[in-house]
Amino acid sequence: MIARWLAWIALGFLSFTGPAAGDGTYTVDAAFEAIGPPGKGLQSGYEMADFLGRLLLDAELDAQTAAFFDFWQQSIRQFDMQALYQAPYLTGTDNGFRSAVFHGRNLPDKCVIRLNHQDIKVQDALAHLGNFGVAFSLKQKKSELKDKNCFEAKIDAQMALKQFTHGAVAAWIDGMQQVIDPKNIARLASPRAEVFDDVTGEARKPIDNYYELFPAQTRFFDRYVQLKAFIALESCNGRPYTCLALEMAPRLPAFEKDFKHLHAYFMKVKGVLGLSLRLKTLDGLNITSCEVDTRTHSFFWRFNTRQGKLIPFNDAGEPVFSREFSLTEIDQYRMNAIASGRINLYGVRVNSGEAIARIDYRRRPDGAAFDLRVVEIPTPEIRGRALGVVPLFLVDAMIPSNIEDLAHEFVTVMANGNNGQGSGMKIDWDESRPMDAVMRLQAHTELLDNRFVNIALRLWGRRIHPDPATLEEIARFWGLFFRTMLPEGAM
Repeated sequence: MIARWLAWIALGFLSFTGPAAGDGTYTVDAAFEAIGPPGKGLQSGYEMADFLGRLLLDAELDAQTAAFFDFWQQSIRQFDMQALYQAPYLTGTDNGFRSAVFHGRNLPDKCVIRLNHQDIKVQDALAHLGNFGVAFSLKQKKSELKDKNCFEAKIDAQMALKQFTHGAVAAWIDGMQQVIDPKNIARLASPRAEVFDDVTGEARKPIDNYYELFPAQTRFFDRYVQLKAFIALESCNGRPYTCLALEMAPRLPAFEKDFKHLHAYFMKVKGVLGLSLRLKTLDGLNITSCEVDTRTHSFFWRFNTRQGKLIPFNDAGEPVFSREFSLTEIDQYRMNAIASGRINLYGVRVNSGEAIARIDYRRRPDGAAFDLRVVEIPTPEIRGRALGVVPLFLVDAMIPSNIEDLAHEFVTVMANGNNGQGSGMKIDWDESRPMDAVMRLQAHTELLDNRFVNIALRLWGRRIHPDPATLEEIARFWGLFFRTMLPEGAM
């Protein structure tokens, strides 16, 4: 069940990079040394892939833990914070919160997840890669902004990452950019793999090189994902660079055969949702952008790079070489994350506007920290006819305030409530002990308890939030993705 949560973000835990080959070519199979320990980087990669595969496919839960996660999913799908707050799985604490605490242990033959009521800080299980503790807490109170009922929600978590330091993650990003550097691509000489046939020419060389090391994993991904575009080799003012212009979409016949619930979900949300996320410098240059468009089931991702460095670009798409940077070389960096969305649901069209979060990165001698704080959430623009029949002004006439005013109250509390802290998240990489890195996460928000907003979010959840069977298939898909990375004898 916990695998359902991690299924969405599982890919982010796999990190690899390393030295160039003897002829100066930077290849994927040389790219694991940064994980360490020296000479054992590839084994470290297999260790992480094995853990993620078992967590997503074979996690062992007792009856109480399974019931909690089922109840959690139902409450979130119904956006019923009151039911979740009163659930017997949560217990009271001294500061007015009701909390549920669960722990995960990565054992040699299985992953075990248990719900209990111990403080995560006393957990003794951080001795193994992937062991974790999570506390989810809710507090019912009056919002100081609107003098209305609301829920303060927070998550405190920690996970043992061992040799997977923040530096290894940064080196992976720099290293994989080095693989797709124009001069490096010209030197890659792996045999052509019979995968991703839509990608041709020089652009497919990194794919062929990756296939050489991980053939089963590449074939698995090719079976289910069409890679419509990958990279473009560009030049500006005589300087060559690579533009990653990734476009991919699910191969629906393969999902229909092997993941029926996930295929049905793709059909259910077709044309309903569009999402965009951009990372920008504080003075407005683009670092990277990604987009999801359910009208075509497509995912897009773009950034510019050369020599292992990210190159910010202006809104015209032109690279600004004077601002390029390597993640392994910076000690601090500030940027904005700008998210927007559009929803067309039951005849009502919602444009979220651009929500802005400030991200601060700081490196220290004993680790690093990422601070994210939401600084602006605009009031959504709502148009159309409810269920395709009822005009919104008639809906407004039946409730105490108009829909956009209710939405404004909700996002105002989310952005500015909680004693001015609003909504935010902090990720801290504690590397005070060699080869014993621990990642700690804290997140908090405040949610206005408004039944009309709750009804709207409930309708949204029924259409867009995946049901339990779909979430299980998402977990199974990514679990198999990681498992196919392992050598054949280990799968």
